[in-house]
Formats: sequence, C-alpha cells, structure tokens
Amino acid sequence: MKQFAKMEINFSLIRVNDSCDKMIKVMRSNYDSPARKLEVQDLAKAINTKTNAEVTKDFVAATSFILSKAIAVKGKGRGKKAIDKNVSPPLWDTK
Repeated sequence: MKQFAKMEINFSLIRVNDSCDKMIKVMRSNYDSPARKLEVQDLAKAINTKTNAEVTKDFVAATSFILSKAIAVKGKGRGKKAIDKNVSPPLWDTK
C-alpha cells in the first residue's frame, strides 16, 4: 500500500461486513496521508436492512465516482464518448 501511495494510485473499497475491518485498518495506516485518503464506502447496514435491488442501487451510487473520475462524456448525440484529457492513462495493460 505504501508503494501504491507513492505512485499516487487511488483506492476505493466497499465494506460489506465487519470481517474486513482489520484489513481496512492496515490499508489505511499504510496509505492515508494529508494529501490522500483511502475511500471506504460502507454498505454493511444496507445489506442487512434493504432489498437486493436497493443494495444494488446503493452499490452503484457508491462506486459511480470511480468511473466519473476516469471518463467524461463529450460531444453531442449518442455514442460520442471520449477520455477526459485531465485523467492520467491507466497504469495497467488495457489490452
């Protein structure tokens, strides 16, 4: 996690129950800094109290910012999508 932080790679986690709390604590201790925080979306309560459809909706809402940071819709009409010029290229092999 320290290496990922040095490389300025952003992380987002979805917490679905308390079994991953220790892992999240370790990740935060190695990743968080004044300039960067590990994103953790907590869906544990939703999973226990909501229907599958409501949980799916919450999951999509909790993770949609990941895509919104990477993709921007530009141009007019359908199918005119382009990668935002302000976003760094992926750090993995996209092929």
